[in-house]
Amino acid sequence: MDGDGGSRRALLVSGALFAVAVAVAAVLLADSDAEKAADRPTTATDGSPERLVLGAAPLWRSPSRAIRNTGGVQLRDGLLLTTTADAVSVVDVATGKRRWTTAEQDVGYDPAYEMDPFLVGQDDSLGVLVTYRQEKCRPGLALLSARDGDVGWRAELPGCVDLWLAAADESTALVAVLGEDVRTVAVDVGTGRTLWEHRGAWPYGLAGGMALVSTSGPWPEMSEVGTATRDTAVHGDSGTITALDQATGEPRWRGSDRYPVARPVLLAGDIVAVATADAGGGNAALVLLAAASGREVAVLSDDVPPDTSCATDGTTLLTCTTAGHDRLAMFQVDAPAVRTVPIERPVFEVLAVAGDWITARLGAQGPIGVVDRRGNPVGEPPPGVLLAVAGDVAIYESAETTIAYQIGG
Repeated sequence: MDGDGGSRRALLVSGALFAVAVAVAAVLLADSDAEKAADRPTTATDGSPERLVLGAAPLWRSPSRAIRNTGGVQLRDGLLLTTTADAVSVVDVATGKRRWTTAEQDVGYDPAYEMDPFLVGQDDSLGVLVTYRQEKCRPGLALLSARDGDVGWRAELPGCVDLWLAAADESTALVAVLGEDVRTVAVDVGTGRTLWEHRGAWPYGLAGGMALVSTSGPWPEMSEVGTATRDTAVHGDSGTITALDQATGEPRWRGSDRYPVARPVLLAGDIVAVATADAGGGNAALVLLAAASGREVAVLSDDVPPDTSCATDGTTLLTCTTAGHDRLAMFQVDAPAVRTVPIERPVFEVLAVAGDWITARLGAQGPIGVVDRRGNPVGEPPPGVLLAVAGDVAIYESAETTIAYQIGG
């Protein structure tokens, strides 16, 4: 595999940073959308650990770190998408062998592929969306076959602008186009055709049939709504979240009345976690909203330091550290309430959620450990951050390498 390399370009954001606290009190809405106070979070203490037993030897390891996308590992149909400083590559999960890499393609021109790809589609239609720059003023979006890297289509977005591929699902890609201002462009994944544009807002994610955008831009070097973040703060003294119909770009709901300053930070299924504050920077909170309607599902507040870390598996669970570092605050998408779980050793930072397991850093300079969803430690110190579980294969990443193990010996 190719070596690991540089960071994504920084995105300049104006305004001041003020903290968002995250903790353990939950507010649930009734069906009428009228608010009612939830009971205090339950504390999970029972149950045996969900064991995570690995084979004695790794299935494979890369010579250097192979996954640098801040959204975490992307894998589908037995293939793993990797991004390094030099190339986008597709790797076989079971063997670690590279199927193809953009560094070796001969596509009739020499595009500079940029490091914000997404896996989309299934089976024979599985593809890799990438941004590219053929010339200084000819950037674009391309769909490459995940099987062999062949170009399915290329869509040029004219102008001397920068592009950032922020989100993609099976039908739609959201691209931030950065020129004199910022605009969100929605592109049809099947054809590369532009569906609609929305000026003056940054794209953050797709959920509940909505494209989520905000006038509060991403913090520098935080490139997307990914699977883990230590940046649960809003930036600046203004910023409004808006949900646009994914197919048409028409506004469906806005958070301006309730949240004068708002910025999406994580997605879990059809739930979006939004960092909010009032216009003066007070009443900071991490609010969980139903993406389809904007309905408030829960509010996490009061018990977390300014540099709170949170992580999600992207579909079922969102978890955050608490101020005392002796518990984890968890929100499960299919059981919408907040609960806390005690942990044996203080957790400084939540790094990832994969399967039934949560990887965390134990202390500011401490080792990495793994706990299950009840807070139980699940074995010996892991070989790195557990990024994903694909069938009976567990994929880890350390400071030096990406490594895969067979689960169960």
